[in-house]
Amino acid sequence: MRFSLPRLRMPQLSLPRLRLPRLPGMFIFAWLFAALKGWVMGSRPKDNDSLVMYDRMLLWLTFGLAAIGFIMVTSASMPVGQRLANDPFLFAKRDGLYIVLAFALAMITLRLPMDFWQRHSTAMLIASIVMLLIVLVVGSSVNGASRWIALGPLRIQPAEFTKLSLFCYIANYLVRKADEVRNNLRGFLKPMGVIFVLAILLLAQPDLGTVVVLFVTTLAMLFLAGAKLWQFIAIIGMGISAVVLLILAEPYRIRRVTSFWNPWEDPFGSGYQLTQSLMAFGRGEMWGQGLGNSVQNWSIYRKRTLTLSSPLSAKNSVISVWYWRF
Repeated sequence: MRFSLPRLRMPQLSLPRLRLPRLPGMFIFAWLFAALKGWVMGSRPKDNDSLVMYDRMLLWLTFGLAAIGFIMVTSASMPVGQRLANDPFLFAKRDGLYIVLAFALAMITLRLPMDFWQRHSTAMLIASIVMLLIVLVVGSSVNGASRWIALGPLRIQPAEFTKLSLFCYIANYLVRKADEVRNNLRGFLKPMGVIFVLAILLLAQPDLGTVVVLFVTTLAMLFLAGAKLWQFIAIIGMGISAVVLLILAEPYRIRRVTSFWNPWEDPFGSGYQLTQSLMAFGRGEMWGQGLGNSVQNWSIYRKRTLTLSSPLSAKNSVISVWYWRF
């Protein structure tokens, strides 16, 4: 015999719905977010999820690096701010303002059409040359280098704008003169002439690092445009020879190279920065010592601008350095 038990029905409990208070600030924030999204994405109401103006992954990586950099620079600069102005967040306030200004400028540049950079690339290059000339006359000098133009509390580095203007100009040139670059040596040497003029102005500051960046990036763009291989071999050989001669011409550059190969030979002189950075890596080990617990936070010179990877490893972990680098 089969017995059928009656089904037991559990009583349904009716819980009151929790309603969040309607705050005016929430509506304002939602409206601003929607307006900003529509302004950045463009006028495509039926395709709001399309990547219209930017690469979403690249944008989030930029935000992540900016957040990590802000936290680490704040932690690394607290002793300096306390010593200079009795305010540990002196540099954090300034950098926060710079991040807001950079974000606002990024929103504006995202709305510019691509042909804007092509049409104004020559004017941008001329403006960068003028700025490089101005910085040699009225530029503010820091540690023997005149690389900045002071505008009140802000300081502008023309070399950074030169990178953008040169790359836009080279891209425009390669689009217009692609056949000449592939088939004629003259078409290949014209960008090298522009690099030569900019290199003279940058080396007068002096700023050898920016010259190397401009040279290598321009060669990569010419290679992608289809220039001949033997031209690259010749230019690369000349470039390496020029860099070696420039290093040998200045004693401080020679000290930088020798201290890089063996910083422990002069740990309290030319190798001080690198030895302290290596000690910060060693103390941090795999998981780090935590924010504010690094001993090298008080020893590394200009760690907030020169060697941020070492305090990042000491405070957090080696894994965080891998993410920051790659």
